[in-house]
Amino acid sequence: IRFKSKTQAFFKAAFYLPTVLSLVVFSAIMRWIFEPGSGFANVVVTKLGFEPQLWFASPHQAFWILAVMTWISGHGLGVLLYCAALSGIPQSIYEAAELDGITSFRRFTKITWPLVRPTTIYVTILGLIGSFQVFDAAFLITRGGPLNTTYFVNYNIYNTFYNQGLFGVASAMSVILMIIILTVSILNYKILSTNVE
Repeated sequence: IRFKSKTQAFFKAAFYLPTVLSLVVFSAIMRWIFEPGSGFANVVVTKLGFEPQLWFASPHQAFWILAVMTWISGHGLGVLLYCAALSGIPQSIYEAAELDGITSFRRFTKITWPLVRPTTIYVTILGLIGSFQVFDAAFLITRGGPLNTTYFVNYNIYNTFYNQGLFGVASAMSVILMIIILTVSILNYKILSTNVE
C-alpha cells in the first residue's frame, strides 16, 4: 500500500518529533501525564471508571513506562532510515511482481524484507546499544526508584561516580559496560547478517 506524499510526510514527522524534542522537555511532559495523584493519565483512567494508578510511584509500572518512553523517543532515526531504504527499492521490481500475480504478502516477504534487511540490522544494533545506555528518564523522573526498579546500569555508574565518589569503580563499570555492548553488538551482527552483503 502506497500512501500519498502528504500522508507519508505527516507520519514521518509524527514518528520523528519525539527524537527532536529535548529529553528534558519530554521527561517533564511524561512526568506530568503520569503524575501519581492528579496527572492526565489518572484523569483519563478515572473518567473511564477505573481506579487511579500510582504510575511512576509503583514498582510494577515505573519500569514499563520508562521503557515505552525510551522506545518512543528512540525510534525516529529508524523511521528515517527505513523510509530511505524503501524509497531506494526500484518500483519496476514491484511492477514485475504484480504482473506475475504475486500477492502483496509475498511481495513483502520476497522483495521488500530482503532488500531492507541491511537497514534492519543497522537499526537493531543501534537500538540494542541504546537500550544499554538508558539514563535520562531514570535520572530526571524516578532517580532509580521506586524500590530500585529503574536503577539502570548508567544511572548506577553516575551514582557511583558523582554521589559516592568512587571514581575508579565507576570507570571500571563503564569499561565493562562497553565490553558487554561491543560483544552483544558483534554477536547480533553475526547472527542477523547471514546472506546480507
